[in-house]
Amino acid sequence: MKKKYLLSLLAGFCMYASLQAQVSEIQPMKTADRIAMWKDSLHLKKGQIEKIWAIEKEYNPEFDTVPFEGIFDAVRAREQTRQVKIQEVLTEKQRVRLVQMEENDRKAKASAVAQNSQEQTKNGFPSYNTNPLPPDKTGMEHSAVEIAKRMGLGWNMGNSFESIRWGENGTALGATTYPGESFETAWGNVEANKRISDGIFKAGFTVFRIPCAWDLYVADTTTAKIQDFWLARVKKMVDSCLVHDMYVLLNIHLDGGWLEKNCNPEMQEINNRKQKAYWEQIATYFRDYDERLLFAGCNEPNVHNEVQMQVLASYEQTFVDAVRSTGGKNYYRTLIIQGPSTDIDETRRLFLGMPKDVVEGRLMFEVHYYTPWNFAGMEKDEDWGKEFYYWGENNCNPKDQDRCSTYGDLQFMKEHFAMMKEMFADKGIPVILGEFACNRKKFDDPVVQKLHHKSRMDWLYEVTKNAFENGLIPVYWDNGYTTAPSMGVFDRVKGEVYDTEAVDVMMKATADAKKYWNK
Repeated sequence: MKKKYLLSLLAGFCMYASLQAQVSEIQPMKTADRIAMWKDSLHLKKGQIEKIWAIEKEYNPEFDTVPFEGIFDAVRAREQTRQVKIQEVLTEKQRVRLVQMEENDRKAKASAVAQNSQEQTKNGFPSYNTNPLPPDKTGMEHSAVEIAKRMGLGWNMGNSFESIRWGENGTALGATTYPGESFETAWGNVEANKRISDGIFKAGFTVFRIPCAWDLYVADTTTAKIQDFWLARVKKMVDSCLVHDMYVLLNIHLDGGWLEKNCNPEMQEINNRKQKAYWEQIATYFRDYDERLLFAGCNEPNVHNEVQMQVLASYEQTFVDAVRSTGGKNYYRTLIIQGPSTDIDETRRLFLGMPKDVVEGRLMFEVHYYTPWNFAGMEKDEDWGKEFYYWGENNCNPKDQDRCSTYGDLQFMKEHFAMMKEMFADKGIPVILGEFACNRKKFDDPVVQKLHHKSRMDWLYEVTKNAFENGLIPVYWDNGYTTAPSMGVFDRVKGEVYDTEAVDVMMKATADAKKYWNK
């Protein structure tokens, strides 16, 4: 017997022993099926399993048809009778030599991976725009402004398709670790389904935003190929919304932060290649969908200076170019461009202008609004500030002065929405207020609870109403959680509204608003 097989056999004995306790009755299996089972159970590499299998075949030609218990017993018996011989053959010198051979093999593989990575960086990812079509305006007749006129209040399916499984070191674990798996329930929400889209439509929402991860669903990082099952999974949810004639906003969300946390010159080249590869695939897959499906290039790009803004501008231009290049209906599809950090103040200070486009009037702009954050998003006191319980005129508790909002009042809101009107809406560019929400909090003191509740209702009403009146389409951020503190207003398990009063307030504000696009 070859010496390298003996070492593999010895390792195999130990592995079999650890597995025996887990095995009950296992029917005879083919070689490939058995290898797959061992790989899943023991986390072995395929090559290691095949070596063990080859050894067994030498001693049992009918190995394929032997139940696992018989295999184990035979292996254990041979191990007991040959233990001395194995120990004699595998001297320390030979062990060292075998270990060195394995190490050399590991280094060779690592070198090949590194070289491949360098070539990939040099040459870019494969083109996924392999079948561009001529422009097709069928079902794409309306401009961004005309679509905005048809849009009502929107809802975010937050913390679902963009959910991430985090590793111990804080890195996002995706398809390279868990190929073929969906992470949509990783943050505690149920698997997205038609019950959700049905319920959202019934509640009166007409815009359905799907925050989505894509980079996490790439199993081979050298090709940037999105797994087919994930494209199909997203499609299923998009289809369930379009049945109700809702508008669907589909983006690349945080997605592990590959773009949003890297608006810098060092990552600009490789991220533009990724952006191109991903949007060529997404756009091609959804190319036959009509104008009710809108694409958004990113989510909240972390941009706070001019250099970062220039990098973001390149990402957004790549997004537009990639989608348009696929042709067909995508040539006319309305696309959504994000401001720096999707923040109104940063947009006012840094934004360089909309990307160049081959077709006129098919772009929208996006910002988010959670101001004041101490009231809307904060869940506990931090070193830099206290949590606010109250917002709005006459809603402050005299006994809780330090819990009253000290910034971000109604006048602030109106001024900031007016900025977006001046910069974009007045120039024929509708604005998507892609996220807004404030936490529902629970207090033991009934006075505090009453004032907080009124503050929250007032905030939701004013954001919704003032957004519409300034050319912004408000899309509520629902994180899916109904236990306070939370932003969830919809029960995804039951498929029905949970916080009826909050939804009613936003619907009333929608009806009360003198909509900018309907003037």
